[in-house]
Amino acid sequence: MIHQCPCGFATSDQLWFESHQARHLLRGDGQVVRRDHDLSGLTAGELQRARRELEASLALARPGSVVSNPIMAQIRAIDAALAGPTGLPGSPLP
Repeated sequence: MIHQCPCGFATSDQLWFESHQARHLLRGDGQVVRRDHDLSGLTAGELQRARRELEASLALARPGSVVSNPIMAQIRAIDAALAGPTGLPGSPLP
């Protein structure tokens, strides 16, 4: 049986799926309330390194894989943080 999360994640592993769903805030109607990715406390260098690692993971994923959606969400959050007001390599983000 395939378990499908409203965020797009799908797996046949029940325990993995329950663990995944526990990370979401769910409203009473079962809809996902998306959490912002918390990047506070990371330097620009750490964010760039994380982005490179996410790009490598994305390159290894099969085309059309459900894993690409959460990876791209994290990459977009990192890009937004890097384009933010600090913009100085190695400086902590607000």
